[in-house]
Amino acid sequence: MTEDLSREFLTYFTFENDKCICEIEKVADNKTNRLVENLVVKKVKEKDIPVAYFYGEGLKLSDIKDKSKNNILGEFLGIKKDDLYTYKSFFEKYGFLFTLDDDDFYSIDIDKVNDLKNNLLAFVFLMNNQFDNYLFYKVNSVQELLDATLYLIFKDESEFIIGDKEVFTIKKSKVKTVIDGANSHNESSHNIKQKIVNGQKIEYFEIKDLLSKNGINEIDVETYNDIKLGNFPQWFKNLCRVYKNKRQLLDDPKYNIVVDFLFHFSTEYLTFSQSDISLEGTFEDNLYEDITKDRKLLKALMEVSKILLEDEFETNLSSVTPKFNINDMKPDWKLPSLYTALYFSLFYMNSKENELRKCKNDNCKEFFQVSRTNSRKIYCSLVCCNAVAQRNYQKKQLQKKK
Repeated sequence: MTEDLSREFLTYFTFENDKCICEIEKVADNKTNRLVENLVVKKVKEKDIPVAYFYGEGLKLSDIKDKSKNNILGEFLGIKKDDLYTYKSFFEKYGFLFTLDDDDFYSIDIDKVNDLKNNLLAFVFLMNNQFDNYLFYKVNSVQELLDATLYLIFKDESEFIIGDKEVFTIKKSKVKTVIDGANSHNESSHNIKQKIVNGQKIEYFEIKDLLSKNGINEIDVETYNDIKLGNFPQWFKNLCRVYKNKRQLLDDPKYNIVVDFLFHFSTEYLTFSQSDISLEGTFEDNLYEDITKDRKLLKALMEVSKILLEDEFETNLSSVTPKFNINDMKPDWKLPSLYTALYFSLFYMNSKENELRKCKNDNCKEFFQVSRTNSRKIYCSLVCCNAVAQRNYQKKQLQKKK
């Protein structure tokens, strides 16, 4: 068996999703009493949508020959926020993200669907930028990596409910959980030390810090108290408390680097608001340029992103179990939902060789899997390539007439 066939055999998995129908209805908003559009979905009995992972291509429908626009993950990530009609088309084509009970229409909270999509998109940004040898020189790559890292650290817990049943929960990161609870922690002063500076006695905390010279950082007690009492975001005050008391507050020392990175970024660059975090650019361009040149902080950012990747995989794939496909006589997996299958497709993607690239067709913006060395492929399909060529041709014709 050749290497390619061996890899294809090992990375192929299947999934059958329930077919559904979707409707967009108009309902009265409880606050404004105005009519707003709402998406409802219903399972279609005894109709399944066969899905499979194809090596080098990703997750696709397995029962159609034309795969030019058959890209489940990329199409989902390319949907614009609150675009009910595109969501409707996506769910009718591939089925809903989670299992639906029979015979009922269920109202879907699009804000929650957007949360699911953004969580997945942030994860993709981290994977895309793990193996870029030129990361230190690419501002766009650093922007994606930094925004996605902050997004996954500070995301709020979000429960996805269908009817009255919780079907999935986006978990808070372990570091955010600790930061949120740090305000109730009773601090000790066991690590206060003293030194004489210019004839004055200075009290300071000696803190183990992976980003500081010799692994130790010193913070004046007065400075630390000013932060706690000052006009800073509450999360930053809590972060400083966690930073100072890592041994007491962090159960796993692997998260020390996450806390150290957040502390140095916030004190050396910008103390931001959590509500400002965006996957489309949280900060001004010059900040990303400065981070690109800061080798120490950028290296720490890479380490933090790897920890987040590990945690996200562990959380989102915890319900996947192995099974044997007796029809194909191959190993397979039992997946609880299409959403889990999307994460599982990333689990099986060789991200050292491949990346998910955004289509350059402005009317598309879907992501597609492509070799990292293939710099010429910029469109997700021939459909988009032809569409852009046609638009460019029409522009030239109009310019000639002028």
